[in-house]
Amino acid sequence: MGRLSALVSVVAVAALACFMSASAQAAPGQVFYSSGFESDAVGALPPLWGDLANSTDDFVTDEWAATGEHSFVSVTPEGETVRHPVINLADIGAWPAPVSLGLEGTLRIESTAGSSASMGFYFADPRDGTTIVTANAVIFQPDGKIIWSGDGNVQIGTWPADTMTVVTVKVAMNTSTNIAHVWVDGVLFGDNLAALPMVIPATSVYGAEVNLDKFGFSLAEPLADDTGRVFIDDVSISEFVIPVRVRITPRTLNLKSKGKFITCRIDFPKGFSARAVNLSTVNLVSDDSEPVAGLPKPVSVHKVGRSGVTELMLKFPRADVEAILSPAPWVELTISGTLNDGTPFSGDDAIRVIKPGKVHTKKDNGHGKKK
Repeated sequence: MGRLSALVSVVAVAALACFMSASAQAAPGQVFYSSGFESDAVGALPPLWGDLANSTDDFVTDEWAATGEHSFVSVTPEGETVRHPVINLADIGAWPAPVSLGLEGTLRIESTAGSSASMGFYFADPRDGTTIVTANAVIFQPDGKIIWSGDGNVQIGTWPADTMTVVTVKVAMNTSTNIAHVWVDGVLFGDNLAALPMVIPATSVYGAEVNLDKFGFSLAEPLADDTGRVFIDDVSISEFVIPVRVRITPRTLNLKSKGKFITCRIDFPKGFSARAVNLSTVNLVSDDSEPVAGLPKPVSVHKVGRSGVTELMLKFPRADVEAILSPAPWVELTISGTLNDGTPFSGDDAIRVIKPGKVHTKKDNGHGKKK
């Protein structure tokens, strides 16, 4: 695995902490780049993409596509070590990077012997935009191992090497804590993985500590013994928002009732703990309404079976929620907030909202007569 060592040497030049602050976050869920390459000409290098080798071996193709007719192919010619086609997202105003960064793409790895693939984030030296000084990537090695290459290499799974393979890879990275999560075809393969931060340390070959100001996407076919290719389609870079499952009660909200609370149960997917929620950030909205803050008490957290899911239960002031709602058979409510590390989460639920002419109480028989 000598060529893997070459890749690791590119990746391993950065350490220390990142300089991002909460005030620099982008709008929740903002998409910085998304492309299926359908509007790009076959044979062309798409806008914003570049290549450290300054080669024409990487281009839009109609040979394969996950959706539509086009994809992008990265070719590593025989004898070369690591190739990194990249997107320089600073060119579209995507800097500073958000605290929670998400990357997704569908890969097609060729079936030739020794084929491999690498997909991940890169951070470029502001003194030389053509130089990648750190990267956090998922590597499909020729030996069948799937490796997370960040602050060290960790095996997170296996794949059928030497077989034509199509996989959708998703990476979520917190740029404040330098922790990453990896999904392959929707299955969590690795959580709480150590990632490299966005800073060049003074101990590096560059001789001085430098904060990085450009980030983007890297794709490579880095380990093939002969000429190798890897295709990618439906790629996106965005602020990663944890998708949570929300259940609000009561399911029918009577605007004339005199209850005190609305109860909300929030299920966090495996890899994220409800215990890490910053309760002061949790709020409820309906469309563009003013947010209603959750109450700090009562609150409970528990595991949901053996699924790895954890559930947070909290309450909202009923009067405040009713003030933003109107009667309707189907009203969508959004619950959002952040974890203590700044990673945002969001989920929706829908309830019925009514305002009848008369409210039945325990002392009312339903006909206006007391029992």
